[in-house]
Amino acid sequence: MMQQYFRLLAIVTFLVLHFPLSALAERRPEQIAPFRKGASMAGFAIGLSPLKGNPLMLAINWETGVTERLGFGYIGTNLLGGAFFKKADLTLGAGFDLNFHYDLKERNFDFYSGISALLPLSSTEKARMGIHVAGRVFYHYSSAVEFRVGYGFTILSIGILHAL
Repeated sequence: MMQQYFRLLAIVTFLVLHFPLSALAERRPEQIAPFRKGASMAGFAIGLSPLKGNPLMLAINWETGVTERLGFGYIGTNLLGGAFFKKADLTLGAGFDLNFHYDLKERNFDFYSGISALLPLSSTEKARMGIHVAGRVFYHYSSAVEFRVGYGFTILSIGILHAL
């Protein structure tokens, strides 16, 4: 029931934000997207976690582009830290992502997929791996709203990122 509610919330949020933010993005002079070698973005996100008993996730992250064009996109690495909450319990974690950003030739949108690894630091949980797909809608030449759906590490998240 809770997952269905958050899926619906994510779809509605995306639809409500996508069109106005896309209209704003079209008027800006230049932007970061698509993600390339040397590009760096940092931000925070809130979402759902698969950790046992800790469904709410707050995360901070920092991603850097590490390759020139590779096939039809670019590779980025993402360092992240998070706090996972439940009533009267807290789990801290650190991890990384390896992302492939697809070069869709779209100036306002960055679509990527990747793998994640998380090491819970204050819990009996074991390290876990995950996969995800995500997109960033740029509403300013250096700022974006990010949506992520995944399995194993992040179930669903939404966040704000800014270019460094």
